[in-house]
Amino acid sequence: YRVSRRAEHPGRPKGPLSVGLIWALLPFERRGTTTADLVRGNRPGTFNGTPAWSNGPRGPVISFGATTDYLSAGTAAFLPTTANFSTVLSWRKTDGTNRNSNPFGELAGVIAQRCQVHLPYSDGTVYFDYGGSTNGVTRVQAASLTFGDDIWVFTVGRRGMEIWQNGYLRASNTAQPTRTASSAGWNINKASSPGDLATTSG
Repeated sequence: YRVSRRAEHPGRPKGPLSVGLIWALLPFERRGTTTADLVRGNRPGTFNGTPAWSNGPRGPVISFGATTDYLSAGTAAFLPTTANFSTVLSWRKTDGTNRNSNPFGELAGVIAQRCQVHLPYSDGTVYFDYGGSTNGVTRVQAASLTFGDDIWVFTVGRRGMEIWQNGYLRASNTAQPTRTASSAGWNINKASSPGDLATTSG
């Protein structure tokens, strides 16, 4: 995966990753309480709690200083429910302080609706759940990773479920799960620890 890290506003995403793109937040505004959806423009990320604009190593980022800080993007109804090439990309800083149990997801009460990640969970393992939480069936997990300023890609499709970190495949299986449509809220950093968001695409 090749990802641009330009500091200026890039406009609507282009290139291979933009095919079938349904949502993209790239926080280049530097001010305000929303960050624009660059695909259709109708699902901006709205600040909840006290997220703050900050300067990252390659441009502006949104810093989450408390577990009650998150971005909301409306309901999860727009997310795919099939295993036909669903991909979530997230550029995040994760270290000993910035550890994100749920950097994105709807945290739906119905487990069959889940599309969420633990990055990492309290046990240090990265989990990607899609329609459940059974490893090898509706979950893929990667343990013993080193974290930093990382680009993460989580995919579920014809090859199965995969976790990529900075262009390296960290974990995979051959499962092709589906998930039940959810009307719960789709959030970034909801119910997690502090961290910095640079870009998230779905």
